[in-house]
Amino acid sequence: MSSVTVLQSENDLFTKTMPPFLIVPAIGLVTLFFLARDNDRGMFAASAVLILIVLAITIAINVPINRQVQSWTAGAAPSTWMFTRDIWLRFHLVRTVVGLMFSATAAIGLSSL
Repeated sequence: MSSVTVLQSENDLFTKTMPPFLIVPAIGLVTLFFLARDNDRGMFAASAVLILIVLAITIAINVPINRQVQSWTAGAAPSTWMFTRDIWLRFHLVRTVVGLMFSATAAIGLSSL
């Protein structure tokens, strides 16, 4: 099995599982926002916004780039493939940092319940 085929199957799994794995926690955070005390609500609101940013980056930027890469023929990538890779990596880094911020704010909010 070629590395392109492996990446394509991983992308299919990613596009099917990533949105639910981000939407469910966002719904939980919105619920916690309404159940929390007034001074703790800010952490849950911030966490919900951050996880929605992660979801937006994933759906709007990373997944379309993954689909573009999937359309390439193995061994015949366009001459601009490094530019495409760099864009994907840049937004992956942003998504990771925002995801870490989400985790931190959610943990702080949960520890104060």
